[in-house]
Amino acid sequence: MTKIFNTLSIVILIIFNINCSIMLPKKIYNFHPTFTEQGTYLTQKDIQKIKIGMTKSEILSCIESPPTLKNIFGSNTWYYVYHKCYSSKLLDYRTIILQFDSHDKLITLKILNNI
Repeated sequence: MTKIFNTLSIVILIIFNINCSIMLPKKIYNFHPTFTEQGTYLTQKDIQKIKIGMTKSEILSCIESPPTLKNIFGSNTWYYVYHKCYSSKLLDYRTIILQFDSHDKLITLKILNNI
């Protein structure tokens, strides 16, 4: 009797598993490699145009690109952030930080995370 019960239990579990797997929607893996660029890309030529002592308006007219981010606690720091990916592989990542004094003149320029 126990052998019949165990066999019947296994058959019912197998049928249940097969039935559930048939009823579940099939996953569709649609993998297409994607190329993504986000942020503001400043070329080396653009960066060389920026000089210490320039005002915010001079920098904007010189490189013709607004900053990606501004410091939320004050407008004396600008961030130019850029990254380029192919699928999940990071190809290029750059952060350029411009800091200004109270008279809106550039005092520091930092380039971070060059790959």
